[in-house]
Amino acid sequence: MLGPMPAAKKTPARKKAPAPVARRKTVSTRRRQQLIDAKRRQRERDKAAGHAFYQVKLPAPAIEKLKRGMNDPEFVSQLTHLLDQHYPD
Repeated sequence: MLGPMPAAKKTPARKKAPAPVARRKTVSTRRRQQLIDAKRRQRERDKAAGHAFYQVKLPAPAIEKLKRGMNDPEFVSQLTHLLDQHYPD
């Protein structure tokens, strides 16, 4: 009878390669310039239409109402009328 079989040599398990680190995507210089140019053109269109930007600090609920109202031409008309009444030129 044959003797016991020699134990097979175990090779050490390989370690998994570390997961690649996610790099933050950067906006290319060309794309950044496109965005700057687009914003400039938007400001020019707004200015030509007689619109201006004015930042105000109001309570959050009032801001939400103002945002909704600015999409309604009737609200804008009433707001303009109110301002004209209280603060004539």
